[in-house]
Amino acid sequence: MRRRLTISALALLGSLGMADVARAGCCDDFWSCLGAVASAGLSCQVQQIIDSVKAMKQLVETVTNDFRTRTGDVIAQAQKAITDATNDLKQVREQSLTTVQKAVADAHELANPPRNAVLAGPGLAAVKPIGVSAAAPALPPGAAPPSGIAVTAPAAQRAADAKAIQDALARADTYVQDLRAKANAPHGDVANAERAALEAAARHVRTAQQIGIDVAMAPLNMLRESLVDLLTHPERIFDPTAQIEADIQRITAEVPALMDRIAGEVTQEAMADLDRAKQSLQQLQDAAAASASVVGAMQKVSSSRLQSDLNALDRLVPRPPPGVALASRPIMFPVGISGNRQIIATAFARAEVGKLPVVLQHRAAVNDIATRWQAIKVRIKAPVPIEAGSTQKVDHDLSQMFVGKQKGDIDKKKQELLEEAKKRFASDPKTLEKVQKYIETHAKG
Repeated sequence: MRRRLTISALALLGSLGMADVARAGCCDDFWSCLGAVASAGLSCQVQQIIDSVKAMKQLVETVTNDFRTRTGDVIAQAQKAITDATNDLKQVREQSLTTVQKAVADAHELANPPRNAVLAGPGLAAVKPIGVSAAAPALPPGAAPPSGIAVTAPAAQRAADAKAIQDALARADTYVQDLRAKANAPHGDVANAERAALEAAARHVRTAQQIGIDVAMAPLNMLRESLVDLLTHPERIFDPTAQIEADIQRITAEVPALMDRIAGEVTQEAMADLDRAKQSLQQLQDAAAASASVVGAMQKVSSSRLQSDLNALDRLVPRPPPGVALASRPIMFPVGISGNRQIIATAFARAEVGKLPVVLQHRAAVNDIATRWQAIKVRIKAPVPIEAGSTQKVDHDLSQMFVGKQKGDIDKKKQELLEEAKKRFASDPKTLEKVQKYIETHAKG
């Protein structure tokens, strides 16, 4: 079962808050307090930084292991993104073609009504007067309208000529038929692009798997080695910046770039295939929108037989140049009518490598490593203050070890303390030096 960065590395990130670094060994017993007081907080500062570096080292190791084991996830997510984008475009293609095909059938039926159908001629269309509510009751013969209500006679709507209607319906039917005939080419282009994209993604998976993962591991491993060296030699803790800074810059630049490279290996050619068919898909969308709009206008004029609706239909159906054969006419669409481009944009956005979840997670993890290091740098420059009570207690306890003793016993006790100090602060030479001077001072009284 693959580990998830959101559970492992991000859970660790929550434990690295710089304000909450444990102060174990700082001032919770005589020796830790002695070191803190003698070094004016230096030992506390060193201990807190060491704790932070240990946690940061653990984070680097977690991110490294997570990255190593989840390279397959990057490839899988990239391939799925191509599959999802292709399926989205396929759905647009099929729905558009279905819309055009239905419009062809409807337009042909409207333009060729059954012979026994009774068509209303000019002036015979049942027209509801404009401005009169259908729910308003009719006034009895001779009755006047209620006071305060103005009655305006509606303007009569002119009925269209029956032959003009039939001619317009026939022209609209021809136009929709032409849209259907010319939809085959873009439909085929998009279908071919979908197949090519899926094949390209599958073909590039092997190459993506072969990309050397060590390219990314190298900067992470170098950073880990720098942190280990810092823990092994705490005396360098106040001047580690140059090496670790360089390591941080490498991982923030190289690790995300490699993730993008692996994902891009899978998606690049596939998306190029789909992109080449984008215009054809938009043309198919426009054909669907145009044919549906024209059929809607045909239905309206067939029902109302009004000149205004006939004019609306005429405006929708483009008029090609005279003398141009139907088959050679360029595709023309009604002004202002087009398909929903946002659907296509959303499909293409699926395969943007920078938005793949696993890529975002690792980019965030690498950025968090850099952020943690910046916090450690701040702490290096800010010594930990020691409370006055701690100083008084250390002075009192240390003095009590020498009070009332003869010189020989004082020297013996001093030597014991100096030897113990060497053990306690062996990894912190600067604090050891200050503690030894502090003990010498109290031994002299």
